[in-house]
Amino acid sequence: MLALSAAGITLLTGCSSNGSANAGRTPSPSPTATSPTSAATPRPVAAPSNPTKGGPSSPASPTSTVGCRSLTVSPAAKAEVSTAYGRQSRPQLVHIRPRTGTFYYGSCDGTTYAAAMFVLTAGATYAEKVASQDDGAAMKYFSRSGNGSWTLIASDGLPRDPRGCAAIPQIPAPLAALWADCLAVP
Repeated sequence: MLALSAAGITLLTGCSSNGSANAGRTPSPSPTATSPTSAATPRPVAAPSNPTKGGPSSPASPTSTVGCRSLTVSPAAKAEVSTAYGRQSRPQLVHIRPRTGTFYYGSCDGTTYAAAMFVLTAGATYAEKVASQDDGAAMKYFSRSGNGSWTLIASDGLPRDPRGCAAIPQIPAPLAALWADCLAVP
């Protein structure tokens, strides 16, 4: 059996990948590390099966980190974001809804954020179909300050950056981390 002296144990536990500069110090957790019980998993919210309850992937309670929270989205908020995207697109899109499993919703320091991909609904016009061919596969990012209106603040490029919403500077990094970088796209 291998026996270690107290000095050997101290040396082994005090070393890190940074070399001898950290010898004898107890390593502290990274400020961005998450515990297994924190929600570093994506929070896309599927269309609710019951309008009074969240969809099947809704979190039981909001999750937060560094001034940001991932929130459960209401059908009304989804409709507001869809309407805002439709108004701000060219041509204007009326027959759209968020693609199931791609809606992210949260807030940071008084500003609310959303991210979603959109699909056409019944009744889409020819112009809407043409417009969504190129742009439909891209994640759209929105913000709303206070009680203001939703504003389209960014869109994924094509091809999409492999870092997902972590590559979008308009989305706060702590929120992107809560959303697992918006990478859970079906």
